[in-house]
Amino acid sequence: MKNNVSIDVIIPAYNAHDKIINALSSLSIQKINFPLNIIIVNDGSTHNYEKEISFFKDYLNIKEVTLKKNSGVGVAKQTGIDNSSGDYIIFLDADDSLYDSHSLQSLYNLIFDGKCDYAYGAIIFEFHPYKNIFKNHDGCLHGKIFSRKLIKNNNIKFNTTRTSEDNSFNHLCLFNAKDIRNTEQIVYVYRDNGSSLTKGISISREVDNLNDYAENVKYTLNNVKDKFRRDIIEYYLNCSFYLSREYKRIFEIDKKEAERINDILNDLKEFASFYTDDIIDKIVPELAMKNLANR
Repeated sequence: MKNNVSIDVIIPAYNAHDKIINALSSLSIQKINFPLNIIIVNDGSTHNYEKEISFFKDYLNIKEVTLKKNSGVGVAKQTGIDNSSGDYIIFLDADDSLYDSHSLQSLYNLIFDGKCDYAYGAIIFEFHPYKNIFKNHDGCLHGKIFSRKLIKNNNIKFNTTRTSEDNSFNHLCLFNAKDIRNTEQIVYVYRDNGSSLTKGISISREVDNLNDYAENVKYTLNNVKDKFRRDIIEYYLNCSFYLSREYKRIFEIDKKEAERINDILNDLKEFASFYTDDIIDKIVPELAMKNLANR
């Protein structure tokens, strides 16, 4: 007997015709007892996904939503949200897949009562020839399931930057969620395709992406209800620590580009000047000890 709680899987796709088959195949083998809808968001690909949809039409309730031009994955994911209606939402990259035939049911088992806002399972980050399993992954959307009520009631939307939009969306969900659950079961496989906006790029492009990262930190702070909550201040500080580490790394490679990072960091600090020295000085030592203990 099927449950009434429904799940939408949103797949942003840009010229992913040779990769999306694996993603759809992993959906088609799911052993589930709830309604499932698949939305492919065609982000300005050279042609549609009619052929791929036709192949799976007997196994999946699937549709395509098309953007007129390539607008970036954040816009595509937001379009998917706006063109879906399920109780819960999962994001699946076109070149990734679910781990096994029980992945969706494992996530569903966390939220079946309709009370959970946000849940996640373990994921495999597959970087050839290595495989690493992550059980806590705050910065991405992989292996997570989100309540539509959480998103709608808190007006959570994707930022329009080309990169790091997952970070802000995910943290806005985390900061607003009242009931967060997780399982240590592996539910998702993230594959490094070597051609994404964050892989195999120049130092200059890396710094451009760090600028997007900082813009998404600002976006998060602009959209939280209480930016002075302890966990939100820690989020800001951890993001600043990350930019500082990247500055030191890039400085050894390209001093001119490192100065751009320094400018990005200073701009972020100026934006977040509402965090006074007294606030920072109180939290930094404790946060540093916490980060050291978690290594």
